[in-house]
Amino acid sequence: MNITQYFSISQISLNCDIHDRSELFEHMIDSIIDNPVSPFPSEVKKEALSLLEEREKHTASNMGNGIFVPHARIEGIDYPAIAMATLSNDAKASWKQKYEVDPKIFVMLIIPKDQPTLGLKLIAGIAQLFEKPDLLDEIDSLKSSQEAYSKIQAITIANDVSLRLRNIMNRDIDTLKPDTKLSEAVRIMHLKRYQSMPVVDDNNAVVGEVTADMLLSHGIPDFFKNLATVSFIREFDPLEKYFANEASLTCSDCMNDNPCCLGEDATILESIFELSIRKHPCIYIVKDNKLVGSVNSNTVLDKLLNI
Repeated sequence: MNITQYFSISQISLNCDIHDRSELFEHMIDSIIDNPVSPFPSEVKKEALSLLEEREKHTASNMGNGIFVPHARIEGIDYPAIAMATLSNDAKASWKQKYEVDPKIFVMLIIPKDQPTLGLKLIAGIAQLFEKPDLLDEIDSLKSSQEAYSKIQAITIANDVSLRLRNIMNRDIDTLKPDTKLSEAVRIMHLKRYQSMPVVDDNNAVVGEVTADMLLSHGIPDFFKNLATVSFIREFDPLEKYFANEASLTCSDCMNDNPCCLGEDATILESIFELSIRKHPCIYIVKDNKLVGSVNSNTVLDKLLNI
């Protein structure tokens, strides 16, 4: 999918000295409205701005590596539209302080309400485009929108574009080691509200997984799994074993040593199968046998179903 068919030179704004998110979004939408390539009625501008801001409050549009893809599905348009913008150095510094992000490029995507699948394909195309080595730095150094457009247009993007796990995975991952005290794992999982955490060795290879369910069931005997009810032994204390051995227990005593690991090029369908059918709490993305990211149900909800 060649995304250049959805925008023109006038929809690329370089080195913008804009220090506020709402102001930047309005500038980008205005560039879409003024563009003859993508019909975009001015009366839907207010709705688009509202939806974009609302999304940012709940789910950041950060795709990773400084790439932000604010997007919204709106009524009243029949054709998707794209706008791109980069910030001046002063503006980048302000964004770091104000929003705690380090933006390199913004790619705004406005999608017809009834075409969410096309929206996913466009996001995949954008992700694939910016996987090109050094493209972001090159665009940042260009002086004109014409140069940036020509640069993007010259890059061939395959027609069969689909989202891969590398496009949606969480790259900032907390990990545990096999010898990490279980009490420390409990503390981190409670603090960060994690349902699971990967256990890695010294080479950052995934060797196991600790989940909240495993921690809760650690002290329960195996035969409990076959019981329909525990009403006849209500006084049993399932946490007695945990607290009796709390000082010596490590992640290796409790972890699942066969967690779900997939490569970066695995498809979204594969991830949904592992999460919803095989009931894995999390998928760990590996490259060269090293952990590089993770995907869980919230990732799919935030980045796909919530488009």
